[in-house]
Amino acid sequence: MTYLLNQLIIIYRYSEIVFSRKSKGCAYVTFQTIEDAMKALNAAPVELIFYNKMMSVVPSSKSHCLEMADRQGAKDLEYTALSEGESDLASSTSPSTPVPSDPASEKGINQVLNSLPDQVLSKVFSYLNVFDRVRIERTCKRWQELSFDSWSHTPILHLRYHFGMRRSSKALNNNILRSLLHRCGPHLRHLDLCGAVQFLNDYSLVVIAEFCKQLKSLNLTGLKTQWSALKVFAEACGTPLEIITLRDAYFLSENAFWWLCRSCPHLKIVDFGNCAKIATGKCFRSINTDLEVLKLDGCRRLEASAIQELCLRCTKLKMLNLDDCVKIDDHSLSVLSRSLCRLEYLSLKSSQSCSPQSFSYTPAGLKQLKRLENLVSLHFNRNPVVNDSVLYELFGNKPSKLKRFTIPNMGNGQITKQCLNDVFSSPALSLVELDVSFLPINDEIVENIARHLCSTLQVFRLRGSTQINDKSLEILAENCASLSILDLTDCFSISNSSIRKFFYTQRSIPGNGKAYPHDLEEVLLFALSLKQGVPENGYSLMLLSLNSLVDETTTSEDVFEIL
Repeated sequence: MTYLLNQLIIIYRYSEIVFSRKSKGCAYVTFQTIEDAMKALNAAPVELIFYNKMMSVVPSSKSHCLEMADRQGAKDLEYTALSEGESDLASSTSPSTPVPSDPASEKGINQVLNSLPDQVLSKVFSYLNVFDRVRIERTCKRWQELSFDSWSHTPILHLRYHFGMRRSSKALNNNILRSLLHRCGPHLRHLDLCGAVQFLNDYSLVVIAEFCKQLKSLNLTGLKTQWSALKVFAEACGTPLEIITLRDAYFLSENAFWWLCRSCPHLKIVDFGNCAKIATGKCFRSINTDLEVLKLDGCRRLEASAIQELCLRCTKLKMLNLDDCVKIDDHSLSVLSRSLCRLEYLSLKSSQSCSPQSFSYTPAGLKQLKRLENLVSLHFNRNPVVNDSVLYELFGNKPSKLKRFTIPNMGNGQITKQCLNDVFSSPALSLVELDVSFLPINDEIVENIARHLCSTLQVFRLRGSTQINDKSLEILAENCASLSILDLTDCFSISNSSIRKFFYTQRSIPGNGKAYPHDLEEVLLFALSLKQGVPENGYSLMLLSLNSLVDETTTSEDVFEIL
């Protein structure tokens, strides 16, 4: 009652509010003028409704007000004064809220805000974060209605940007989630709970199913829920769902995923990464046949029969992630290469160093991937099964559409310098991104790459290539016109002279006779952006060592001064 009364009297001016120690559903308000009091008494019923509750306003004598004030006691009055002081301090020190210098300017600001059309204010409110948008509901009834209306301009909600485990962030729980979705749920199309699920449980899915009937994308990574709640959600709002992310669901059985896939007939993108209990592939029997993207990285129990079941049903797959799926055999890879003719992205990485015997498939199975003629991205990071014969088979003289190829951290010695030199000297290659970090790369290999991929190569990662020196980098700077990202971390034989070549060497763009300097500004900005976090591929990129960009003769201790 106290909060609702505050909402009402904000509309009108008042000088004093007296509340009893224990709320009894009533309060006494003293207005500044008789006109303001009469305005409140004669208010229309619709103006007295707040949060679907009707308030009653009746006149009272001042003796009642004084009597209630005496009952408060000195302690309550002191607490009230302290609270008001803290509120004034917070408002005066807020960097985002300008403080009027005098009443006249405050009145002018209010007039400007009140003169704005409802549609303009509603659109402005839609750019506020969820906390501020809820706070402005308490300003007045008009702003409350406009705040509710502003949620219609919010089809996407990423709660990890508002809630988290930081001390300055309030943790998201079921009650807060229900309050938010009550406002914006009918308008939401994309909901992301990743990073804010620490205090959510099964009831959160019930809340989502109640308010979010038109969701197209949902991220539930890390949510601890049971299959029964997942079933309720899927049956309630699974029909329009096209994208589902349910990573790290170690506790869900295959039956839960089967219900989810069965109740969501229009799924196009599915991410079940690190779901340990997916094994037989039962859930794939009911999945949408038009599925385009499937991520199963970290599903170490995934059996070969599951891959065969998937390939026979989802022939339109364009992206498939099978990192750490060690139980896949050669036959399943053969079925994959013959069935998924539209596949453009394939990842067979290994998250940890292990022996080839840990995998059920062999180099003979990997050679079958040459049938994937539309493959654009292929990733073998840390995969110990890859050897020279696999690379020779995949990168023959036949033209390929492959644009991105990564094979770093192959420290088992199964890939030789001769193989790398022969493969990357092929005129049939037109790679845009190449990662050969921690491989036996020497100057001859880098020079061949610079000459044969000079017109296409944009991203080149050479981390830990200790055998290359300035000569090969100078050739790289002269030939690779499109190169924008270069990773030379732990390349100890590189000096300043070769790095400066990228600054001063003129490059000619194909189809254009003019010469331009290298676009190093993009490279440096990318290096600086690494302070925000580690990239998704797990490697900390240092594109150009900032220490090497500083002249040896400089006396400045700040390596960023050159920027």
